[in-house]
Amino acid sequence: MRPRKRLNRDLPRNLYLQKKGKAYYYIYRNPQTGKSTSLGGDRNTALLAARQLNEALIPKAAGVDDLVARVIGSTNSAGEWLDQYEIIIADRELADNSRRVIKSQVGIIRDHFSSQKINQITTKDIADFINAYANQGKRRQAQLLRTRLDDIFNTAIQDGIIKVNPVTATRNPKVKVQRARIILDDYLAILEQAADMQPYIANAMQLGLITGQRLTDIAHMKFRDIRDGYLHVTQQKHGAMIRLSLDLQLDELGISLAGVVARCRDRVVSRHLIHHTRNWNGARAGEAVHPDSISDGFRRARKATGLNWEGKPPSFHELRSLAGRLYDKQDDISAQAVLGHKDPATTARYIDARGVEWVSVG
Repeated sequence: MRPRKRLNRDLPRNLYLQKKGKAYYYIYRNPQTGKSTSLGGDRNTALLAARQLNEALIPKAAGVDDLVARVIGSTNSAGEWLDQYEIIIADRELADNSRRVIKSQVGIIRDHFSSQKINQITTKDIADFINAYANQGKRRQAQLLRTRLDDIFNTAIQDGIIKVNPVTATRNPKVKVQRARIILDDYLAILEQAADMQPYIANAMQLGLITGQRLTDIAHMKFRDIRDGYLHVTQQKHGAMIRLSLDLQLDELGISLAGVVARCRDRVVSRHLIHHTRNWNGARAGEAVHPDSISDGFRRARKATGLNWEGKPPSFHELRSLAGRLYDKQDDISAQAVLGHKDPATTARYIDARGVEWVSVG
C-alpha cells in the first residue's frame, strides 16, 4: 500500500483533504465503487462521517471481530495506546523542541493513566488530573497537558480505538498572563541603551521588530537567505516559509528591512546577520550569536532604562507582539502573514495589547 500524503496522514481511511482555490474541503472515496463524494469543509463532521462510512462499507474478514476485541477491548491499556501514539507523533513534521516537549508531556500522562483501560477513562478522570495541576498553581502546564490529552484521544478516535473523547467536556484552565507587553516608547528607550553595548543587541532588536520573527529565527538568519529582493525565513517552530521583501517598512518608525540589513553589514566578514564583531568569551568575530546571548543583551539594555513594568518585564519575544500591533495599523501589510500564523486567532492573541496602549476614538 502506498503511503498517504502528509496532508492526509492523520485522516481515517478513504478520507482525503483537497484544496480548491484558497479553500480546503474533504472528500470520501467509496472503497467499493471508487466514487468520490464531497463532505464539505468542516473537519469534525467529515471525520465522523468517514468513520461511519468505513464501518458500513468495509467488509470484515472472518474472525476480525475477535481480533478487534483483543485490541480495543478490555485488555487495551492507556499505556499501550500511548506507545502507538508516540509512533504516530514520530511521523509528524515537528521541530526538535516540540518533540522534546511532547515526549515530556506524554511521560507525565503515562505515569498517571498507564494502567487504566483507554476506553474506560472518563471525563472526571481527565478533569481530576487537570485540576490537580491547576490547583498547584501550574495552570499553564495544566492547559498544555489538556491540549496533549485532547490530541491523544482524538488520534485514538481516528484510529478506531475509541468513539468518544473524554477531554472535550472538560474546562480549560484560565491562565493569568504574567509577562508585560512592550510599547513603542519602551522599545525606543531600550534601543537607546543597546546602542552603547555590543552591536548585535541593537541589530537583533531592529531585525526582530521589522521582521516580527522569533528569537531563534533571528539568530539563524544568514546573508545568503537574501535573494531576489527578499529575506527568506523558514520558521524553526512550525516550518512556515516566509519571504519578507527588503522594501518592507514600518511606517510608524520609518525603517525598512533593507535599512536594517545594511546595519548588519559591517567590517567583520560573517555569514550571519547577527554576529559577534570581536572575539569574546570563547566566541570568535563573525560567528553567530547564540539566542541566549541576544536575550541576555536585551535584558541588560532593558534594565539599564530604569523602566518598571507590572508583572514580569517584557522579554525579547515581546518584540514579535509589538511588530504585529504596528503592522496591524498599516493598510498595506497583513500582520498574520508577517508573523507566519496559520490561524488568525493566534495573531489576534499576539496583537492584543493587554491594556497597555490607548485606544483612539473619533
